[in-house]
Amino acid sequence: MKQQNNMQKLNSEIYNILKRFPYIIKKLFSKQYSDLFFKCEIETLNKKYYPELVKKNKPENILFINSLVGKGGAAKIAYDSLCVPLKLRNYKTSILTSKNYYPINSDIIEFIDHCSKERKFLYKAEKKDNLLDFYQHESLKIKDLKVFKDCDVMHINNLHGNFFNPYALPQLTALKPTIWTLHDYHSFTGYCTVKYDCEKWQSGCLECPYLSKLGLKDTANYIWKIKKQIYQNSDITVVCPSNWLKNKAEKSILSHFDIRLINHGVDANKFKNYGKENTRKELNLPFDKQILLFSSDFGMENPNKGGMYLKQAYEYFKNREDVLFLIIGGDKNTQLANNVINISYIFDEIQIAKYYSAADLFIYPSLADSFGLVVAEAMACELPVITFETGGIPEILKHEEHGYIAKQKDIKDFIKGIELFIENPDLKLKASLIARETIERKFNIDKMIDTYTQLYDEVFEKRKQVKK
Repeated sequence: MKQQNNMQKLNSEIYNILKRFPYIIKKLFSKQYSDLFFKCEIETLNKKYYPELVKKNKPENILFINSLVGKGGAAKIAYDSLCVPLKLRNYKTSILTSKNYYPINSDIIEFIDHCSKERKFLYKAEKKDNLLDFYQHESLKIKDLKVFKDCDVMHINNLHGNFFNPYALPQLTALKPTIWTLHDYHSFTGYCTVKYDCEKWQSGCLECPYLSKLGLKDTANYIWKIKKQIYQNSDITVVCPSNWLKNKAEKSILSHFDIRLINHGVDANKFKNYGKENTRKELNLPFDKQILLFSSDFGMENPNKGGMYLKQAYEYFKNREDVLFLIIGGDKNTQLANNVINISYIFDEIQIAKYYSAADLFIYPSLADSFGLVVAEAMACELPVITFETGGIPEILKHEEHGYIAKQKDIKDFIKGIELFIENPDLKLKASLIARETIERKFNIDKMIDTYTQLYDEVFEKRKQVKK
């Protein structure tokens, strides 16, 4: 009875949303939403889709969901660091995604038709109403996919980005034990993913200052309330990669969930020092310069990773003939000047590890990082890191031990850190060796996988007991 009452409350929210849709969207969605919630009898659904649960001793089949495969930190964790390695531990794994940047593989399932007229229309309507993700109907059909019916545990990651309708969560999480690894703020805000200087997500995202600056309709409070009600009717174990993000989640609309800490891990067999002389020769990089490496999606143009501050650092060092800026992640390979080289996005992990090995410092003025995966990768390659005091990064990197942590947005302090390590080769060498040892001991991929498999067992057993 309580579940039915909760569903009725949620249906009223759906009805309010539907009233705002144009007629054609109402026509597309009304039956799907009706099927999803008005008939959502938890026990019936469980018996229909998961009849063999109580007969299994342990979970054997894990289904991952992430917006992308092959690009971005969340994709790297979900697919490269979990989905693929788990196969070596005799798990059956697959991933549902909106966009795959890797070669076609049977375990990567793109279930979004980006070219359909219906989807293009809905996307335009989403943008107009500023209700991004809420008009995505494909995710409402996940429950009918064989890959979902066959899985024992569902492990979701990034769901935002014109990809996954949050209204699918109550039913999907009722049908399958579910873990949700957070990679940013988006799950508990009304709009933002990385606006870490705003705390309005704690009280409802009222009068969003960022949407008004962007000239968008202020739907933040409306979406925040919808998410809150959706979560109240969902069953999820939340995982955060850092204490920093965990502390935020515990103050948010996710606070009633079981929230765990599992640090991201780095594959130290791939991310290691391949030798400076060998890699510079292989990558055709100069031997007579201090190479300052930066890596991020969109390269220097990524504002969340401090592109503006990177440009200021370049202006400071541009007249030094012994310094070369190496920027990875842009659209194409270019040499902007004698001391700036742009390298397009690198998909191969060993190749990026060779660039880490060829560099002298990893400079990373990030303004938004829940963990700092590229920081950990650089450290595994024995590369000292100069960064800002941002998000979960200080939980990996110790100031003047593995590198230098500057005050956030303080470009003078950031440049001071670069100069300190450039001018002190002994300090740089010591930091390199300690950095590698720290990753091997605390942030290795096997430790991460072990912890997740224990959690899979735990949520599986918990749900199995309920079904008995």
